Amino acid sequence: MSEYTEFNKNSASVKEKFVASEKQILKTHVQTALEYVQYMRNQTEKRLRNSIKGRVNEACAIALNIYNENKESKSRYEIKKMIKDALRPIRFNQNRGYFFAFNMEGIEELFADRPEMEGKNMMAVQGAKGEDVVPDMIEIIKARKEGFYSYTWSKPGESDANHLKIAYVKYFEPYGWGIGTGEYLEDVEKEIQEEVLERVSKLRFENEGYFFGSIYGGQPLFINGKITKTTKNIWELTDPKGVKIIQEQNRAAKEPGGGFVSYFWQKMDSEEFSPKLAYVVGVPEWRWIIGAGVYLDTMDEIILSKKKALYHDFLKRAVLYFVVMIFMSFLILFWTRYQAHKIQSGIRLFSNFFKIASSQTTAIDTAGLQFEEFKSIAVSANQMIETRTEAIQALRESEEKFRLTFLSSPDSINLNRVEDGIYLEINEGFTKIMGYSREEVIGKSSLDFDIWNDPKDKDRLVSGLKKDGVVENLEAAFQGKGGQIKFGLMSARILKIGNEDIILSITRDITERNQMEADRKRHLAAIEQIAEGVVITNADGNIEYVNPAFEKTTGYSKQELIGKNPRILKSGEHNELVYRQLWETIITGNTWNGRLTNKRKDGSFYTEDATISPVLDKSGKLINFVAVKRDVTDEIRMEKVLQQSQKMEAIGTLAGGIAHDFNNILFPIVGHSEMLLEDVPDDSPYRESINEIYTGSLRARDLVHQILAFSRQGTNDLKLIKMQPIIKEALKLIRSTIPATISINQSLQPNCDAVKADPTQIHQIVMNLATNAYHAMEETEGELKVSLKEVELGQYHFVNSDMAPGSYACLTIADTGTGMDKKTIDKIFDPFFTTKVKGKGTGMGLSVVHGIVKAMNGAIQVYTEPGTGTQFHVYLPVIKTRSAKKETQANEPILGGTESVLLVDDEEGIIAMEKQVLERLGYQVTSRTSSIEALEAFRASPDKFDLVITDKAMPKMPGDKLAVELIKIRHDIPILLCTGFSESISEEKIKSLNIKGFLLKPILIKELAQKIREVLDTV
Repeated sequence: MSEYTEFNKNSASVKEKFVASEKQILKTHVQTALEYVQYMRNQTEKRLRNSIKGRVNEACAIALNIYNENKESKSRYEIKKMIKDALRPIRFNQNRGYFFAFNMEGIEELFADRPEMEGKNMMAVQGAKGEDVVPDMIEIIKARKEGFYSYTWSKPGESDANHLKIAYVKYFEPYGWGIGTGEYLEDVEKEIQEEVLERVSKLRFENEGYFFGSIYGGQPLFINGKITKTTKNIWELTDPKGVKIIQEQNRAAKEPGGGFVSYFWQKMDSEEFSPKLAYVVGVPEWRWIIGAGVYLDTMDEIILSKKKALYHDFLKRAVLYFVVMIFMSFLILFWTRYQAHKIQSGIRLFSNFFKIASSQTTAIDTAGLQFEEFKSIAVSANQMIETRTEAIQALRESEEKFRLTFLSSPDSINLNRVEDGIYLEINEGFTKIMGYSREEVIGKSSLDFDIWNDPKDKDRLVSGLKKDGVVENLEAAFQGKGGQIKFGLMSARILKIGNEDIILSITRDITERNQMEADRKRHLAAIEQIAEGVVITNADGNIEYVNPAFEKTTGYSKQELIGKNPRILKSGEHNELVYRQLWETIITGNTWNGRLTNKRKDGSFYTEDATISPVLDKSGKLINFVAVKRDVTDEIRMEKVLQQSQKMEAIGTLAGGIAHDFNNILFPIVGHSEMLLEDVPDDSPYRESINEIYTGSLRARDLVHQILAFSRQGTNDLKLIKMQPIIKEALKLIRSTIPATISINQSLQPNCDAVKADPTQIHQIVMNLATNAYHAMEETEGELKVSLKEVELGQYHFVNSDMAPGSYACLTIADTGTGMDKKTIDKIFDPFFTTKVKGKGTGMGLSVVHGIVKAMNGAIQVYTEPGTGTQFHVYLPVIKTRSAKKETQANEPILGGTESVLLVDDEEGIIAMEKQVLERLGYQVTSRTSSIEALEAFRASPDKFDLVITDKAMPKMPGDKLAVELIKIRHDIPILLCTGFSESISEEKIKSLNIKGFLLKPILIKELAQKIREVLDTV
């Protein structure tokens, strides 16, 4: 019986070790299942991202294939429709997934789930948390061409809009679209849960081991290969001993690391309740409980059967012992002890096995066991250890994958203890970004390194983790080892590792991205403020950006221009060859420089100097064009005005230079014809011819005066006058000379102030312009419009650069005649240029008007087009005064005298004619053709002469120099100065030289007689 007692004692030890081993096996298997669940749960977002990225790539490939196959044969609109029709019906992810597309202005091009939204602007649409969804997606495309975007959105059929959705968008370059799709994170999570249930429910271990699962609160999930989540709640499930099984499992699962639960339950093939041990763990994120159990009576049954067998064997031996009695007593005793020794050896072997197996992999050598029963138990134990070893190896492989991912990530990843912020682990990404080695960081907190550049960022992280347990996309500034500032985008969450709360932080270095964004904003600000217009287009030439200067120049707003092609500015002034050469230059990677005439929004034209350059990406692919444009319209207009002014001045100088010779030629003709008309009787056959000579010479004299007026070298009698009476007088004269088919319409502003002008010249301006207007309408009926008004001209209203700001009298003479083309306009102010038939004009009318106006510091401007008539605007500066002085001149008779006159002129014909005229008037004349001889004659007898008349332009000594020398000899001698033109002589200069009078050749006898008497009678 001692052997039997020893067997009972050893059996209790084996049972205790068996339970401990079973607990370890259960925990290992459940932990392995839990690792699989956690792995799959962590794959949720990765799977979602891979799925939608693949789908978007497929959509872009479909769109690009359609575009490439049809771009040569179909229009852009047709191709766009084909792409939309191809993508719209595609569904995926159990019919939840569909495609959308938008352009870079936020217009929805494709919305497969809601076609009624297509064509609408989605820039203002926001997510449930206020995210600017479409603008954010556009920013992603502009920055990286493609990328992921997370936001909150509503689900179809649900009122709650706070569902996390992740989208992937990609730039479709041919049409400037963003093509994308999205998926709700919770939908993918449900799919993964179904996969997990399907797999875990079918897992087995040992011979009869299986897993079970439920949801916090008692809702069943699966048990022994069957998914039971649709069955009733089992929260109150109780075993025969009163244990609330599910409630105890909930309690144990919520403990850190899970826990064991003991209870009684039926085996699958029995109605009896047996003791059962279960190990359960929780999945808090899903509110799941996963566990497995083992029946403990298996070992009891094995030990009991072995005990019965041993007992029966013992009885047999006892009977044999008593039969053999004393003879066999020794042998029986020896055998009994031998068997007991073998049993003890087997038990010791099992004891050592379970002791070693709790910490390392081992196996029982069945050769050392004497009993077949022990050998059977050893085989089962070896199988249990082998299964556990495989589970541990799988766990180690999973841990190695995580370790490699953790260490090799380019992002900074670190684990910190929640309690005190101590760094438990960091990866190479942390070391590269922050500059600290692993040895420097582990065991210390971020406060030890002063890593947070702004403590408020740390407070935001801590606050977010305390509130939600997770923080995503926190942008913060960090201070590295060398003091350099790094900007990072951080996501962090609290994990339960073992029994500790750990913060897992992942930070991406965005320092370079932030610098690029700052540079971009600075460059954009500079472009926004420069005076030149800047335009950026895509590779197809469609406008993507314009600056305010370009908006101001064209009259179009940025919203009106974005997406349009610059051809909307075409003016029609250039042929297609110009634009073709421009396009060929820039698409080959070269810069085009040139001048273009474009059309503003209001239809007016403007001229610009443009530089257009291609923009290439890093791979050399053409992605944009940038144009810098400067409006040179005003510069060109001012250049033309300046060129016209310089041309007219040069022509005027030439005209003035020949006026002297014309006057010297005309002077004898006028003088002799006047004397002949006085001497020839009225009935003389020569009188008519002489009269024609005299009239022709007067017309020639007027022509020279016009030349001098044109060249601004004539002598003008400038005075303050009101223009209204002169204009009316001129129009009366015009009215009598033009046919009745041409009407005259005048509008003269009564309160237009006076101008400083020669009345004769104002009359000449009106007559010349009105005559031209009449000639333009001579062949047809028409209307001559004449108006006068006072206007204020500012800096940007000037007709030419010589004008000063202020008040001007604007005289407008307009006709409804044939008009003029641009080529004619460029020449109308040139002397002797005319479009009239021979005999109708000298070509001097407009050039004389131009000279008169310019001499008065005014300007003349013309507006005309072929077939629309012509308008001339004459601007003369007004003088603010109450009224203009009115002067009248009475006719006076020709008077002579008997005084002695010294006459000086280098022209023989002029001096002979002048001497004859003076002698006919009664004067005693001494004539000289040399100023030197005249000076000597005067010096010889200074008191002999009462008056000296001298020409100005003479060789050796001009007339003004002669006058100076004469006055030196006799200071009171009266002197009259004559000249063919007045380039260097003015009233002021004559007075300064003490010369008494000034006459412009050719001089009429009456004018000469009056001037002589005026000088002599005032001496």
